[in-house]
Order: sequence, then structure tokens, then C-alpha cells
Amino acid sequence: ISHAVLGERVKRLANAFTGQGIAKGDKLAILARNSPEYLTVYFAAGKIGAPLVPVNHQLKAADIHYRLAHSDARALVVEREFLPLLDGLPAWTGDALGGRVFAVDGNADSVPSLDELTSSAPATEPDVTVSPEDTLYIGYTSGTTGPAKGALISHRAIVVGYLYKALDYGLGPQDVNLDPGPFWHSAPRDFATLAIYLGGTCVVTRGFDAREFFELVERHKVTNSFMVPTMFQHLTGLEDGGRHDASSLRVLICGGSPLPSAVKDRVVARFGPILNEFYGATETRIITNITAAELAGRKRSVGRPIRDVEIRVLDETGCDVSAGVVGEVHVRGPGLFSGYYRDPERTRKSHRGEWFSLGDMGRLDDDG
Repeated sequence: ISHAVLGERVKRLANAFTGQGIAKGDKLAILARNSPEYLTVYFAAGKIGAPLVPVNHQLKAADIHYRLAHSDARALVVEREFLPLLDGLPAWTGDALGGRVFAVDGNADSVPSLDELTSSAPATEPDVTVSPEDTLYIGYTSGTTGPAKGALISHRAIVVGYLYKALDYGLGPQDVNLDPGPFWHSAPRDFATLAIYLGGTCVVTRGFDAREFFELVERHKVTNSFMVPTMFQHLTGLEDGGRHDASSLRVLICGGSPLPSAVKDRVVARFGPILNEFYGATETRIITNITAAELAGRKRSVGRPIRDVEIRVLDETGCDVSAGVVGEVHVRGPGLFSGYYRDPERTRKSHRGEWFSLGDMGRLDDDG
């Protein structure tokens, strides 16, 4: 799919959404596996200022219903296999959708497909003005301390994240990206859409399979990939993984949870010193990054703050702690989110003025 074809599809879908009564500010949810259509929906919603609500398809029906209701979703794009999960949807949530349910992959009963929706839509630029501080998507984060929180992510936050990733990882239009993680999760989707944003190539796969990963890297000469630790564990544990040519890879990026030291060593042994590990979150984008060269001397570190991001480690009274002392990590930078949707109290409690905290504990060494 060329950039020109993708651009045309995005504009047609954006105009089709508008024709269905989806206006700027209306929330548009998506419940689907990875596909080119998923990314088309993402960009189309962004074009008309309709915040996207990516929903984890692995959740139980009750949790899916919660996200649709809490986000005030006015429309839903869904794969046919997940339509049964909508059974039992609270009546008022169904009323809010108003019949605006569209299937990613062909017609399903009375649910029209995206192809049907766009068949007569014009490929013109939508007449909508979107500003940097408008919400691009609502990212629901884990509910370990209560119901899942909906983080408001602006166009500004995403573009800042794009530019810093491009600079820190040396990415450009010549690169070929492969992110086998689910697009409902912020990081795989961010790196995939970054590739398109930069004018590069994004290889889209339905899910993760270690053998398929090596095959796709060799076939498409993939240059960069984001994965979570369990994926790297599978890759380095695959006995016949070495028979594929992975020499095109020049940047591997890990995040989402701590990468065990033994797995780090195996990744570097298999792919060379191209591994980066970052610490970040939906609310913050990337906070810190550590390169393969730095990993060799600091096994249990996630590096230094990336450009324009500041970190403070504070004690219970709000005072900075000394190097080596554990405290609560606070972050300040231009990529921060805009608050939690419909939850001003949680938003207030997570901030100290301009400084934001996820509630994570950490420590700085003498080198920062």
C-alpha cells in the first residue's frame, strides 16, 4: 500500500465518518486485531478530530462495555469475530452508538463494512480544523488501583513523541518498521504510525509469531522493531531462528516491562549491539532510554531521560532524594498527556504543579 493510496483511503474514511454524523470531539472506539484498516481508522479519526478509543480485544465483555461507556463512544469499528462481545451492552451505551457500528472485515448481518462506508465518499480533505491540543486518542491504562483510567493523548503529545523517537533512534523515510504487538496498546501503534509519519514503510502483522518475525525481517529487510520482553524471550529461544538473515535490523527497542538481564545478553548475542530499552507510559511517552552500549555496564538500568524530559525522584514530603535513594519518580516534559478523562480527582492527585507521577518508585545513580 503506497502512501498515496493510504492517504486517499484515510480521506475517504474521514469523510464517510463525518457523513455518519461523527463530529469533531465525538469518541470513536475500535475493537479489532492489527490490520492496515486499523491504521486507516486511526488516521481518519485524527483528521476529523474524533478521539479514537482503542479497546483491548482480550478483555472480558464487562471491561469492554466499561470502556465504551466511560469514553462516551459515539461510534464503533469492530471485527466480526468480536461482535458477540457486544451482546448485553448496556442500553444507554447502545443508544449512544446510535447504530454507528462498522465492521472492519466485510458485512456482518446488519453491520456495514468500512469498504461499503467509503464506496461513495470523496477523497477530499475534510473540512475540519484540528489543533495540537485536541485529543487524538483516549488510552485506557491498567486498573490495578481501581477502574481503568482513560488518558487523554493530544496530537501535540504524539507528534512530540514521534520527533524524539526519530531523533533518538535515528529513524527516517528509509526505514522499514515491524511491530508485532497489538495496536490497541500505545507503543506498537505509536512506532507503526511513526514509520508512516516519517514517510517510511510499516509491515503489519496480525499478531506475534517468532518464526514469522524472522521470515518477515528477511523478506522485507526490516530495519527496526519494538517488542515487549516476552517476545524477545521467544525470539532468542527459537532454535532455528539463526537460519534467517536478520542483518537488516539496526534498531531493536524493548519496553512495557523490565527485560531480564539474561534475555538482554541473548538479544545482543543474536542481533548485535542494537538493543535499546526504554521506560515510559501511555501518559508520558518515552521517559528514559538506554542503549546496548550502556546496557553492558548497567544491567538493571533503563537509562537517562530522553531529550527535553526532566526527572525528579522525591520523598514523601516532596523533597528530592540523593543519588541511590529510592523515591517516587516525577516527570516533566512536552510529551505529557492532558489528564484523565472524566476524572479530575485522579488527574489532580497525580500532579505536583507541572510534574507528573505514575506512582512508580525508582532511583538515580551518580551519572543520572
